[in-house]
Formats: sequence, C-alpha cells, structure tokens
Amino acid sequence: EYGWWNSVGYGDGHDWGLLELTHTTANEYLKKVSFSATSSPCTYTINVYDDFSGGAVSNLLSGPVSGTLSDAGYYTVDLSSPLLLTSGDPVYIEIEFNTTPYGYPVPIDDTGPMETNKSWVSNTGTVWSAIDLGGYSMGDVGIRGIIGPQSSSGNCSKEGLPNFQTQFPTGIQTAVRGEFWCYTIEPGNAGAADTFCVDLYDTGGWDISGTPTLNSCNQIGPGGYWSQEICVYVPCTANAGDRDTVFAVMAYCDVGGLCSPECGGNDTTMVILQAADPGRDISIEQADRYYIHEGVYSGLVPFGLCNPNPCASVDIYSYTITSPGYSNGACVIPSINQSGSTGGVAGGNCENVYATVDASNACPGDTALLTIIATDGVVSDTCMQIVEIIVPSAVPLLNPVVLTVLVLVLILSAALVMKIRDTKKI
Repeated sequence: EYGWWNSVGYGDGHDWGLLELTHTTANEYLKKVSFSATSSPCTYTINVYDDFSGGAVSNLLSGPVSGTLSDAGYYTVDLSSPLLLTSGDPVYIEIEFNTTPYGYPVPIDDTGPMETNKSWVSNTGTVWSAIDLGGYSMGDVGIRGIIGPQSSSGNCSKEGLPNFQTQFPTGIQTAVRGEFWCYTIEPGNAGAADTFCVDLYDTGGWDISGTPTLNSCNQIGPGGYWSQEICVYVPCTANAGDRDTVFAVMAYCDVGGLCSPECGGNDTTMVILQAADPGRDISIEQADRYYIHEGVYSGLVPFGLCNPNPCASVDIYSYTITSPGYSNGACVIPSINQSGSTGGVAGGNCENVYATVDASNACPGDTALLTIIATDGVVSDTCMQIVEIIVPSAVPLLNPVVLTVLVLVLILSAALVMKIRDTKKI
C-alpha cells in the first residue's frame, strides 16, 4: 500500500475507477471512501454496488455522493449512511472523476504489490478494463473503503470545528520491524466549545495504540487542544519496504458520548510508514547487586546477553568479564579475567553467561566490581555488577513449620495409642 503514485485516464479528463472490496469481519460497516484528486478542480461521484458481472455493475447499495475539490490531494468522503457489509461478500466502489482539462483523473498505486482483478478503469462507466495484474498490470486503483463498527447514534451538536494544530510528519517515515513508531499530534478546536475524539485506521493492519485512549471523548474550549500520542507497532510479518498508511481523524463525539466520525466535518492527517529491518543490537541484563555466601569457592554471577528486537536475526555474542578483585588483610576476593561466547541468540531472546567468583577467603561485607563487555563484532554493550559477600542464613532446625508438624504427629500418635488401649478392653 504505497498510496497515490501515478494517475491514468483516456485523455479527456472524465473517467471512472472501480474497486472490489471484500471484508472478512462480521457486523461492520463501510462508512467512508478515500481517494486522491489528481488535479484541481476535481469533481467526483461515488456509488457502491453489490455486483459486478459481465463487465457491468448492478444493484446499487449506496450513493450517489458527489462533490467538487478545489485542490489535488488525498480525501476521505462520508457515505450518506454506513453500509452494513456481509463477511466474504464483495462490494464494488465506483468513483466518476472529472479533472478536465487534465486528462488523467484516476489515481493509481503503481509502486506497491498489485492485486489481480480487483481494480478497473473505464472511459464511459459501462465498459471496464482491469488495470491490475488481471489486465494492464499498471497498478491498483487509488480508491479505498473505510470500515468499522456502527458505534454512534450520529446525533452530534457540532458547535466546534476540528482542526489539527500539529499533524503527522510529511514524507515517508522509516519504522523498524519489531518496534513502535510513535508520534504526538495535537487535535485542536477552531470553533466554540465542543467534545471531540481521535479515530485511527490504516491500510496495512498494523497494531495502533494511543495515549490518551483512542476514540475517547475530550471536552475542548475555543482555541484549545490536547496532545495525542500515536504509536504503531511494525510486525515481524512485515517485509522491509512494506508500507502502511495511517490516518488520524479528529471527529465529533455524539450526544451520548461516543466517538462519531460518521457525523462528518472531520479533520484528517495521515502518515506513510515504511518497514525497515532492525539493525544488529545487544543488551545486557543483570541484578543491581549480586550476593555470594562467605566460603563459597565458585560463586556463579549471571549476566543475560539479549538480542532485544523480536524481529532480529539470530546473533552470536562474545564477552569478557573482568574484576580487580578485593583485598584487605586476610579477606580476599581474587581478580578475574574470563571470556566466552554464546550460542545463537534469536531475536527477542536472552542467553545467560556466568562469571565465577571465589569467595572461599572473603569476609562478610567484602565487595568486588565486575565489568562485562559483550559484542557481536559490530555492536557492543558494557555493564558493571557489584558482588557482595554475605553470611549464609542459618536455617533453624525447629522453625514454625517443623514445630507445627511435630505437634500434629504427637497428637495423632497419642490418639492412636488410646484407641489401641480401648480395643484391648473389649
């Protein structure tokens, strides 16, 4: 999904685009249609049909919705009412474009992966030619359906005016697989006091979260705004170069306190994210302070060598652990200089390695500073660990648990003896 990258037409500036949309989730609605105006002015008419057979659309489900756009760019238009979709049953979104005198009014994506027999163009609205891999192999038509649950009454007061004071950044943004791409936008109010929300949708199906919670309603006075952090998680299933177009819609809340983009009059900002492979990385995990019992000859101090990104390739780390030790009269912790390497550490996993500390001649309270340096030959990490010698905790022979068990045993034994005596009397 690369967005609007080119435009096509038959040269007269008056052409049609058609998209097959198949949804697989029950009880959701087609609410809006998005497309790009390739020139200005651009007039459009949107219709949604149930069938496309024999080269002709039929059974009108929604529309017409018409308008004129004064600038080229990306637009989202509300349908007259949300259209309930049937899971697995396609609908066909048709847009009639007129950008005369510019002769190529139909937007296409000729850069991203292409579908087969999902996109068509026409010069008359009656005779259609596949423009994707089912025909000309030029690209996918730049028409998108916006789908979601029917969550609102649609009864909105609309005294305010949605207006993003800070929008998403322009241009293609790099987002690393296995990590969150986060950005803070600022939805504002350019009208009277009103209640607003931010709704998010995207074209790639990546996980999106927000702080405050998305779709929550906020009372904003004239000229006011709030800071809305948006975070998109790039899944490991995404390939480097895959793109996801993310749309943030500042909408009204209805009188019942529900986020209601279907009320119309929204403001929209969008960003295109492009997945990138994670770089090589390493992190070291260890406790703040590690304790070893006095008199222990080989105390093992663990360090976790971690490949932090879950999408990263398997990596191998070598390490060196050093310590100057400790010496104060008869109390000694010998210096150490130990090295080794891990096996293959998969992305999102850790492997423990250990330093061996000799506390056989150490005294309680003695400390030694350990330094570990780990690397895969490209990246490295360094951590320091304090080791402290302590007296082994004495384990009481008759602790409360043992005493309780002994008392129960004595009671049961006494009862058994009494029962035996009674039996002998009979």
